[in-house]
Amino acid sequence: MDLGALEALLDKLALDHHAVLAVVGIVGTPGSGSVDPVDGILQLRDRHVQTHGRWFFVHVGAAYGGYARALFRRFDGSFRNFMEPKPVCAVAPAVYRAFQSMTCADSVALDSHALGFAPDPAGALIIRDANMRSALADSADHPNADDEDHRSGYVLEGDRSGSVACAVWLAHQTVPLDEGGYGALLGEVFSSAQGLAEWLDGRCLGEFVGCVLAPPDLDVVLCAFAPRKPAMLHRVNAINEEVLSRFSANRAEDFSLAGTRLTHHRHGRAPVPFLKRLGIPGNEWRSASHLLLLRCATKTALVADSKGKAFYRQELARALESLLGPSELHDPASSSAPPTPSR
Repeated sequence: MDLGALEALLDKLALDHHAVLAVVGIVGTPGSGSVDPVDGILQLRDRHVQTHGRWFFVHVGAAYGGYARALFRRFDGSFRNFMEPKPVCAVAPAVYRAFQSMTCADSVALDSHALGFAPDPAGALIIRDANMRSALADSADHPNADDEDHRSGYVLEGDRSGSVACAVWLAHQTVPLDEGGYGALLGEVFSSAQGLAEWLDGRCLGEFVGCVLAPPDLDVVLCAFAPRKPAMLHRVNAINEEVLSRFSANRAEDFSLAGTRLTHHRHGRAPVPFLKRLGIPGNEWRSASHLLLLRCATKTALVADSKGKAFYRQELARALESLLGPSELHDPASSSAPPTPSR
């Protein structure tokens, strides 16, 4: 989320006398795993109240990434300081501040079946003001219909959701919601994603070079392959379509990838710097343009040791080499391909 753009939009709406009902920040988008600046959204609300006298609801969509907050939760339930010994994986300060600020939101959506590894369809909507429950309640003819506080009025599955709740409870009893439980588990997951991003970025495979969109916030790596020499957008998309087809879920034997598309309509000019890193001229990005990105998600913490990670990366290299060509690290000085950013 671009806080500058959000602030400008809020100011414009206030000057036009349009009320803002709510602003939603996402903690872990399923497509990219990115984390919005929740702390910045809350600060903008304070400023909006002071400047325009208008308040709005702040909701955090943490369905995918909410469990990662356990990275910073001490054994006693308190929130660790950023300067304390770091968790297993590297964490950007902005990501830390977003998780730290979640408790100040008005509501949070959380899915235990995502990074909580609980069975479907485990999820929760956490609301700060208990009076809001009445807006979500749905009465039905059952023995507890007259009990306003009975949970059956506030859960989507009525009075038959106990098995899912028990599964989540048991998972939390077995793997605590702190730095030694889910924090350690997810730390290994995110560490694997960061290692994969570092391995892919600047990796040459035959006549192609890998390029990672940005260091991952959580467990999702977005990347693309492009020719070592400058190429047109349609050529780069064709290469990545071929890779995606080879590693689609119904064809892949050992690894599967998903795809996501950046479009001019949805993302404006934001993708242009990445296109230039891929060697694509900026003027290729037009109103009907799109860029296909490969989505890699590291979903398991079972491969936590360095030997295991090295083994799977070697296997991934072999799979990619079979399609694109021999693997080597990219040396920007020896090629016209764009250099990758420092890490």
